Amino acid sequence: MFVLDILPSRVALVVLCAVHGMAALALCVAMLPVWLVAGSLVVLVLTGKRRISEELANSPGWFRRCLAGETRWHLENAAGRVAVLPPKPIFISELLIVLEFRTCPDAQAAGPSTLCLCLFSDSLSPSQSSRLRCFLRFRDQVIPEG
Repeated sequence: MFVLDILPSRVALVVLCAVHGMAALALCVAMLPVWLVAGSLVVLVLTGKRRISEELANSPGWFRRCLAGETRWHLENAAGRVAVLPPKPIFISELLIVLEFRTCPDAQAAGPSTLCLCLFSDSLSPSQSSRLRCFLRFRDQVIPEG
């Protein structure tokens, strides 16, 4: 069993700001009525502010820790712990790891049956990132502690 301490990501914050900025720019240059552009910009700014504040303030739904076991993993957030099956990797690169978790069938948790976790390059310490990548690559082999 190993533990992954998930840190707030500066990369995610930059991506959020860039995407919202590009969307605002696209709205401004589009040939749309002024009232539609203004309304869309208000909605865009409000959703961007909320999402960025969630990223900075460690929102209750944000997973802070992942406890990896052989047959069951646990994702922890401010609301508690969710028992999930080992992850299915969706995407793995140098900058991003996307994992899909299915909640355990025997768990009596109210919520979604599938959870996705996006880990940017600065979301984990280098040793934890290496350990996770090793686990995902060599899932059937024993990973030494350390």
